[in-house]
Amino acid sequence: GDEDRRAAQRAADDAHRTARALRAERAQIAGVPDDVDETLAPPEGSSLPSLREAYRSASRLYEKVGVGADLRAEQA
Repeated sequence: GDEDRRAAQRAADDAHRTARALRAERAQIAGVPDDVDETLAPPEGSSLPSLREAYRSASRLYEKVGVGADLRAEQA
């Protein structure tokens, strides 16, 4: 129903945000910035299930990026 559609849309939005963040991160692969503030609270509405889904999406994207890099290295 509507609830499922909203949940799916939220998950898709999370995945898109995650993908954008990963692309930005990959563009500056210099490493992890040393000024990350780990004391910041998570954003509002970040429930455990949505965080888990975002993590899974990020993991899948990292795998694809890694596989793509491996294939390009083999073809070089």
